[in-house]
Amino acid sequence: MKNRKWMALALAAAMVGSLTACGGGSGTSTPTSTPAAGSSGGSASSAVEGESDRSEKMKISVALWDAETVDDKVGQFVQDKLNVEFDLQPLSWDNPEQVSLFGATDSLPDVTGSYPTNEMSMFYSWIEQGIIRDIPYEMIEKYPYIKEIVDNDVVLNAVKEVQGGKYWYLPRPESFENIYQATTTGIYYRKDWLENVGIEKAPETVDEFYEMLVAFKEKDPDGNGKNDTVPLSMQKFVSDTTPDLLFGFWGLADPMSWYKTDDGTWQPGYFTDAMLEPLKFYRKLYQEGLIDPEFTTVSRDQMIQLLCTGKAGCIVRNADADWVNKVVNRSFHTANPDLDALETIGLLSPLSAKEGEEPTVAPFPSLSGSYISSKVDDAKLDRILDWMNWTLSPEGRDLYRYGIEGESYKRDGDKVELIMDPATGEAYKYESNPLGLIATWDYDFAADPDAVNDFMPGIKEMAAEYRLKMNECVQYNDDGLIAKMISTPAKDELQIAVGDKFMQIIIGTEDVETMFRAFQDECRNLGMDDAIQEVTAEMAKRGK
Repeated sequence: MKNRKWMALALAAAMVGSLTACGGGSGTSTPTSTPAAGSSGGSASSAVEGESDRSEKMKISVALWDAETVDDKVGQFVQDKLNVEFDLQPLSWDNPEQVSLFGATDSLPDVTGSYPTNEMSMFYSWIEQGIIRDIPYEMIEKYPYIKEIVDNDVVLNAVKEVQGGKYWYLPRPESFENIYQATTTGIYYRKDWLENVGIEKAPETVDEFYEMLVAFKEKDPDGNGKNDTVPLSMQKFVSDTTPDLLFGFWGLADPMSWYKTDDGTWQPGYFTDAMLEPLKFYRKLYQEGLIDPEFTTVSRDQMIQLLCTGKAGCIVRNADADWVNKVVNRSFHTANPDLDALETIGLLSPLSAKEGEEPTVAPFPSLSGSYISSKVDDAKLDRILDWMNWTLSPEGRDLYRYGIEGESYKRDGDKVELIMDPATGEAYKYESNPLGLIATWDYDFAADPDAVNDFMPGIKEMAAEYRLKMNECVQYNDDGLIAKMISTPAKDELQIAVGDKFMQIIIGTEDVETMFRAFQDECRNLGMDDAIQEVTAEMAKRGK
């Protein structure tokens, strides 16, 4: 739990650093352990470490975002390689009820992608009802890439701490190498507008950020002679979360985590008085027209569109390398081909609440993972682990990153050259590639300076500089993460739409503190005091 940085396996380093084409996970060493009694130990014992017995074909049903087919060369290669047949049930990003419906209808696929700790009530209920199964560590140990992820996933291990010492899902980290230690959210801003309004350096404090927004509103930054600019555009808050980037600048990095307060009790950050200052700041922005007046309904795409059409001076959005490319290159540059996108769009460094204070940002724990149905026996679980481990191997990562060697790419030593499709003039695309995200979102590839992709030159350097600044400011709260994952009767019953409530306070007309006190009273009416008492007692048992 205390090891926040991922321990880099030599094989993983080779995978990310040099992108060698060797086969992954299938070494010649003997297993360090064998599966538990009653598992697939009999057949798997003949396989080398990191590989299952693949002699018998096995069907595996999978629910994953955008994974709609395996009927292409990449999909067929994987199925032939591992001797499996995939039955896909694609998940839609626009239908979050899909996963819960699986449980309600007793139709959970063998492997289901989701965000377990973002749906804790359902997640813990599924454990209690026996809808999902645990993943024995003695089986995990056999697969080195999976073991590395499991051993170093702080959220998974916090769940293990409070759920019987067992692993209840397989994590899907955004970054296998943990290059993103802090939240990846960033504030994109128009650097040319900053110059146009006479501000010589990018804001470093909240007050300077405010002054920039005022100038973006009042000083005609786009020079069209009209008062038609939106200083800051943000998409609506997700109902059960808060925008931790801006809220975190006042010292409480993650409002959705739990913190030990001065009276010795453990409380969720959003319930504490630490929320008053950021809420007052947001109210000030809203009242003065410095934030999009429609932000409570604005979507992600609408927000980006405002930036790209010269209507917004700042937006708040993901700032990992892939998203920086999406915003700066694919969106802004495409809409403004005559502008130098990298000279026009910048990312603000983390802001200090006051001059002279150190900025704080939230850590970036991996929240995504895959449930394993309780109908999956140990033999099938072993094949699932085999599949995921291979996906993380150099061979698997190369396949999903580049496609078929000789057809879509070729190698010259450690260098990769894409082969263009003569029919389109573009790189080959394989429809089954989303299945490669079953074990990691692979942010590492997007950030790798040697990786082959369509990024605009300079994008990776921009993202890397921002990542370094964010990582220097990350505020960890390991004990609070355990408190957040603790399951107690009153805590499990809490259903508080924090994002919705905070938006109401920001656009409200009553005094901010008055509305926040009413929010706290509402939380108490929903059982907050009992939840705090129960969690505090559980943490005391752990000496916290």
